[in-house]
Amino acid sequence: MAHDVRANKAAIISSNGFTEAAKSVAKNRGIDTFRLLDTEGVDWKKYVTIPVLLERSYLKSFSMGFKGIGPFRLPSSTETLANLDLRSEEGKNLGTVKQILHSKWDKQEIPHEAGVHQ
Repeated sequence: MAHDVRANKAAIISSNGFTEAAKSVAKNRGIDTFRLLDTEGVDWKKYVTIPVLLERSYLKSFSMGFKGIGPFRLPSSTETLANLDLRSEEGKNLGTVKQILHSKWDKQEIPHEAGVHQ
């Protein structure tokens, strides 16, 4: 199963232990084995805290408001709009739309649950 879901790590837990053959197969495939004795005896939090690679994350849509003086033509393509440099009212460069969204996502300023958020 670990291979099918492309997991970086796998573990098998048993309350009855493992045969020598099962331990050998698990060791050869990089699978950890745990015998369930006492849940307080294993630092589970430390065990499952591993670096992961996120293959794909995306925003389905977003909207922005603009204000300023005079006419302004927005880019016609989504990619060009995402790379549009934005500035504060004082003229300070805020970065591109894409950079701002990534920063807000990383700082958890954008909710990570699916749905519509303001």
